[in-house]
Amino acid sequence: MSMENTVNGTETGIDANSNANSTTEPPIVDNKKEIDRLTQLQILIDQLLEQFLLSLTYINNKHKLNGTEPKEEFDDKQFNQNLEELSNDLIIKCRQILKLIDLLPDAIDEKEEENQITRIKDLSKELEDIEVLKKEKLIEKDELMKKLGSLIKEFISL
Repeated sequence: MSMENTVNGTETGIDANSNANSTTEPPIVDNKKEIDRLTQLQILIDQLLEQFLLSLTYINNKHKLNGTEPKEEFDDKQFNQNLEELSNDLIIKCRQILKLIDLLPDAIDEKEEENQITRIKDLSKELEDIEVLKKEKLIEKDELMKKLGSLIKEFISL
């Protein structure tokens, strides 16, 4: 698979799979294959980094100060158009990332965190108390079963 795409017949260095389109919406995930937001964010960041790399590669290979002998005549206007398109693609990808970050849940404040920790401790204590009660009831059940067994034996022996 070629990593580069062309703009007006000139290589841009943009990955064809990078979803650099004119929308600023994060990629839509279908219901069959739900991806959590952090995974989506990681994918977008990876795509942005790849776009950065490919853009820099294009600029490095195509600018007029390139020390290598040019294979084709340098077109300043075309180069500037491609630079503008590359920068727009990077801006779009950044906007997608920012929109997805906005969808992430807000961080909880310290007071709410303390309340949650207190609630968890209370629930843990309650669970321990219930476990102790459960053990007592199991012992009581075993004693009642023994008594019931002895009563049944007495009733049968009569």
